[in-house]
Amino acid sequence: MWIYPYVLDRSKVELDLILSYCHNCLNDTTLRFLVPYFQVRGVGIVNASALSMGLLTHSGGPAWHPAPEELKLAARRAAALCEERNAELPRLALQYALADRDMDSTLVGIDSVKTLRSCLSAATEQIDEGLLNDVLKIFEPVHNMTWRSGVL
Repeated sequence: MWIYPYVLDRSKVELDLILSYCHNCLNDTTLRFLVPYFQVRGVGIVNASALSMGLLTHSGGPAWHPAPEELKLAARRAAALCEERNAELPRLALQYALADRDMDSTLVGIDSVKTLRSCLSAATEQIDEGLLNDVLKIFEPVHNMTWRSGVL
């Protein structure tokens, strides 16, 4: 996350928007630490991948997902809990991300009309606070655990 202040503080052009993925979701909220920095500078925030590149789905993401095994295990446990309660982890994850009013936009991948309808419905429904708290407890031991990305 240090890359944002590094670039913004050194840029010769005015930057007014950043995009961050997988850092403001159920398992990782490290983007929140930089919100005051961005707000003071008038920089908008696009929160992408509220499902953590598929990690927060019933399938647990693609085989190549770079998350550490303990994070993948926590995600599987969270998905199982949601299924036990007749809920969907992706829906809860999207609702959690959309509830954060410090994000200027939340970017969601849509692969079908069915997915679009599901996202729209999730955006208009009340989040299940009890389920949310229980899922967040599952992620506590691995909260903000991330993986290497890019060349730096």
